[in-house]
Amino acid sequence: MRLVVQRFLLAVALAVSAVLIVPAPAQAGGATITICPFKGLPEDCYTWEIPILEPEWEWPPGGCPECLLSIDILDDLVDPAVFHEFNAYFGKGFALLAESRFVQDPDAAEEMRWASVEYFLHAAKVIEKHEIALDQVGWFDPKAGECFEDQKTQPYLDAFGKELAAGAQAFQAIAGDPDAEPSIEAALSHLDAALAVFAKTA
Repeated sequence: MRLVVQRFLLAVALAVSAVLIVPAPAQAGGATITICPFKGLPEDCYTWEIPILEPEWEWPPGGCPECLLSIDILDDLVDPAVFHEFNAYFGKGFALLAESRFVQDPDAAEEMRWASVEYFLHAAKVIEKHEIALDQVGWFDPKAGECFEDQKTQPYLDAFGKELAAGAQAFQAIAGDPDAEPSIEAALSHLDAALAVFAKTA
């Protein structure tokens, strides 16, 4: 089924390094994930949404429908304004890349993939030489105010976090390189793999 292509707003208020990904209502036979600051709840932040297929694994874990998927890939010492700009551009790119997987027109899908590259490269330039690495991935219980790992779903979260961080690292490595084009598809492949974690066909 064709997903109507929507433009995502670039206004994302992220002042800390960690972000939360929470399930949103299903649309077009799939669902979306919404990214917002780690220390805030969805209604407290500006958000952007990413279309995905419904995962075949239990999400969120049983007994905690309000739990949120948390991931931290950025150095906490980076200036909050840098975090804000990095996450705004990286988030827009990730949204475009995710959308491209649902577009039936191959030419339009390819255009969206390359448009996402511009956002990833800009995000990489913003973060400069600050370390990008997977620090934490798991579930956040807003009632208890703490993070935890769920035995059943943690392997999926680990795979998602590993690929997301690897993709961000790869774009950081090639930002500013005039001969970066041969390395772009390799960088995108990590982010494709991160999105595939949520797909029934992964």
